[in-house]
Amino acid sequence: MRALIVLIVIGWVVWVLFKRAKPKSPPNSSVENLLECVHCKTYISSKEAILSQGRVFCSQHCLEKGQSCSS
Repeated sequence: MRALIVLIVIGWVVWVLFKRAKPKSPPNSSVENLLECVHCKTYISSKEAILSQGRVFCSQHCLEKGQSCSS
């Protein structure tokens, strides 16, 4: 009977310690959308993209080249 009580106490202590353990933080939740440059077909994040006339460009260079090709 004494061994059973000891096992229950040990199990409870282990359970409490695991319960108090800091939970793992989820992976980076700030997922960015990737957009395709209409000129060079490179994928870039939506934060870095240059939007012009409803089209997406990866750089000023592609913006200038893309505008000269479509005009």
